[in-house]
Amino acid sequence: MTNQTYFGGITSEAEYKRRFNAGTHRTFSALANQPASEWGIDHLIACRVIRHKKLNHILPILSNHVALGELLGESVEIKMFFDGPEAGFESGSDHSLVRRYGASLGHLWAALSFFVRQQQISQSPEPLERSDNDASPARHKRAKRDVCQDGFVNSSSMQVGSSSPVADQASQGSSSIGFVDTSSQSNPLLLEDMTVSLARCLLQHILSFFPPQDSGSLPYVVEYRDCKTRLSAHTPRGGRTISARDDGGLFLRSNFVGDCQILRAHVALLEAKTRFNNIQDGVPLLSDDCFAQMTSEALAARLMGRGDDENERLGPLPVFFQPPASRC
Repeated sequence: MTNQTYFGGITSEAEYKRRFNAGTHRTFSALANQPASEWGIDHLIACRVIRHKKLNHILPILSNHVALGELLGESVEIKMFFDGPEAGFESGSDHSLVRRYGASLGHLWAALSFFVRQQQISQSPEPLERSDNDASPARHKRAKRDVCQDGFVNSSSMQVGSSSPVADQASQGSSSIGFVDTSSQSNPLLLEDMTVSLARCLLQHILSFFPPQDSGSLPYVVEYRDCKTRLSAHTPRGGRTISARDDGGLFLRSNFVGDCQILRAHVALLEAKTRFNNIQDGVPLLSDDCFAQMTSEALAARLMGRGDDENERLGPLPVFFQPPASRC
């Protein structure tokens, strides 16, 4: 199937001209002032957004990375990360996971366990319905049928590190799975917050123990910003306001004792979503509305830091994690 999304289709100036120059589109100054969450394809066209074909998943500031094979065996924290949690880890408390894996990995596996438990709950059979005075055999309730949208991947086949697939763990009949608010399965705000929590724990662990930040003598370090930030700036021409709010991000700061000056406030921005809204041939794609929202955030951050190095690329760091409970 042809990728019809803006993100997947507009990867060159020629493609942009072919698809949009023939039509009548409003300029950026003609569009109404709207927050990032209301941006759409009209804003992408007006801003003449063109995505590079080659996706460089390494931040420019961390481009001097090492190969994955060079990471293995470097430290206990890295080895345990690649090994993954033990089977049944989702039944443990946060306290027990921290005691077992250490603070960094313990909190990461605790954040991940939320989604594993949600998957187990969604796959649990309905309890038997039987009266105490009824001598007849127990009557099963009709099993709740999962309703999935086309293109969603069944996360029961997911495997984390050396753990067994989620479906296998659920079928083993583990004991308590801890406190779970079943109403959260239909609460998109909670799912998004837990997605941000998982991303935060993952990024903090990587930034703490993986090269090139595995040394304590670096002059500067990239750290995770654990708070949502409002981004607001004005365009050089026309004075249009671009406002947005991210879900966290990475920033660069000095790493000297007594000097923690922030050198670059926005190295990358994080935008979390509760589900993939656009899937083609089983592959999740970035929707036009989401891409437009991320573009607004990146533009606002770029305009706010116009005094920074103009050659330093900046962009949002998208984190899309499809919680099992949202597959409906």
